[in-house]
Amino acid sequence: NDIYSRMQFTSPKIEDIKLNADNPMAEIKMSWQPLSVRMQDFIIDSKDAGGKPVEYKLAVKGKLPWSNYYITRNFADGSNTTTIYPNQEIVVLPASTSGSITLMEIQAQTEEITRDTDEKDATYQVYLLRQPEEPVIQIDEDYLVITPPDWSIPDPKDILSGYDIIITGPGGAEYRHKEEVSLYPVEIPLNDIKPKDKSKVSEEGADEYTAYIVERIDLADGTTVYGPDGKVAKLGDELMFSDIIGKYDMVQTVSNFKTPYLDELISQMEDVEGSEDLIEQYRKSFEGVEGTHNGTMTITKTGEDTAEIGFYTENSQFGGTVYYRGTWDDGVLHLTPTEGILGGGFDLYFKKNKGVVTCQGESTFEDQTASYSYTVSATKKD
Repeated sequence: NDIYSRMQFTSPKIEDIKLNADNPMAEIKMSWQPLSVRMQDFIIDSKDAGGKPVEYKLAVKGKLPWSNYYITRNFADGSNTTTIYPNQEIVVLPASTSGSITLMEIQAQTEEITRDTDEKDATYQVYLLRQPEEPVIQIDEDYLVITPPDWSIPDPKDILSGYDIIITGPGGAEYRHKEEVSLYPVEIPLNDIKPKDKSKVSEEGADEYTAYIVERIDLADGTTVYGPDGKVAKLGDELMFSDIIGKYDMVQTVSNFKTPYLDELISQMEDVEGSEDLIEQYRKSFEGVEGTHNGTMTITKTGEDTAEIGFYTENSQFGGTVYYRGTWDDGVLHLTPTEGILGGGFDLYFKKNKGVVTCQGESTFEDQTASYSYTVSATKKD
């Protein structure tokens, strides 16, 4: 109170600074002004897609050149205030979900700057450290592969030193891994993630891993401060529509292929002069239809729960890719043939195991033109 009673200058409250995902950093200019108070509000948007407030932290970076004077930067979040002194390079404020935080710069010095060598202005930065999104978790042979999400700020090296990955595993295993500023996938040996109680590791729960990211700032004094904990990702067999989009190695099997109607027409043409080439072309077009064929299946998203599915085998009687339209229904893709396909609709059933997506389906088709039985199995490529 004694300090406030001596203040000679209080600047008018200036326009609010808005911090959000698109604008996560503000640069603050501070000028030498003896016996003064300057107020500034930060409006924070940290809501999720549903409008619910999500925890964030503010990081303040930048020393002031006036360390010999009582000059403070005070960040008020409700009843809690964090005071930052001129000689502090980086300070991370406590986690908050508040929509606004007030900055109050207090200068209690009485001296005026008269020498040209003295600095009259200084700048420092305020960063919004948002909750990181989920990383991607996969198992590749003997490694847990973690692909981190994007950073909460556009230029992470301006203030961040890297990030930590916090992992839990079977049997209560806990593991923490430090990384530098990079978005490359990280391979962690599964043997390093040791269970606390091996008796609690079951065959069904052998792949129960979770992971989240927390952004890290290493300070000059050897201590470490962190941003908010990230969203938790779980490695499991949950299957989403987005998981099935991509290219697959495919195996098709066709059996009991018959074309009675066309066979009858061809038999009637055998005595017609000049039809030899047509008959030969017909017979060759269906050679090799029966049997097992390797190929590629491609699933391309066309809508919220719809896709185009292409089946390609080198010896396809159609001479290329056969297309279907598909509708996603909780693990099943219902296929409908496009025009010109000698076949009917059928279902592909998908599974996800240890991050690998597979599918299988079968169909029996019969009309006056042709009949056959058909099976397909496919494994999604990396």
